[in-house]
Amino acid sequence: MGYSSIHALLCWALARVVSPALALSAADADTLERAALTMNIGMTRLQNLLAMQTAPITPAQRTQIDAHPSRSVELLQSHGVKDERWLFVVKYHHDTACLDFSTRVLQRLDRYGALISPRQTRDGRHLVETGHHLTTQGTEKIDDVGRSIVHELGLFPPGTLVRLADDSTAIALRRGENPGDPQVAVIFGPDGRKPSSPFAVDTRQTEWAVVSALHGTSVADVPPVDALLPLLFASRDDTGL
Repeated sequence: MGYSSIHALLCWALARVVSPALALSAADADTLERAALTMNIGMTRLQNLLAMQTAPITPAQRTQIDAHPSRSVELLQSHGVKDERWLFVVKYHHDTACLDFSTRVLQRLDRYGALISPRQTRDGRHLVETGHHLTTQGTEKIDDVGRSIVHELGLFPPGTLVRLADDSTAIALRRGENPGDPQVAVIFGPDGRKPSSPFAVDTRQTEWAVVSALHGTSVADVPPVDALLPLLFASRDDTGL
């Protein structure tokens, strides 16, 4: 599965999680989910290419990027979509001047997903940088929608591979008490060796703090889910989250 499809599914899942917290109506939540899945269909191939590209974006690519919201709308309409709200949110999901609430939420989810997703040219952004970009939307004005999303989701969703301060590799199990302190299980030590079994650490402690997200492909041997489930359930019992 390519980056574009993974990003779409990530944004869809995020939309399902945050809609109740943002008090979206059932209709608006449905629109948000549909738009999350389809907002980038106008540049799917290019998005996959850009995730692996190390060279700067070309002028031709920039033109296609700028045109993709309208192109996505055209493709949806060509496949029989007539829902005006759905089409509206897709069309304006990059227009920062748009005041429509559902569109603003999708913009932040799109940004959140992009910032935490590693690409060929970089790891996922540092948690402080991610939070700043999402909550300010590129300005010095605090953005309440972005701040709410960060508070609800944290900065490292479950399944995210992360590098810890001691150079260990861990996998996020669930949101912690603070957005930047996920509950994690260490799957490789600082020396690159696997422990006898994954073990939980407290990322609120300096020595275990999360430094960055990692490429999924950078870890070849992630433990099976059944090895992580006991830690996942234990973390839920400890925090009630």
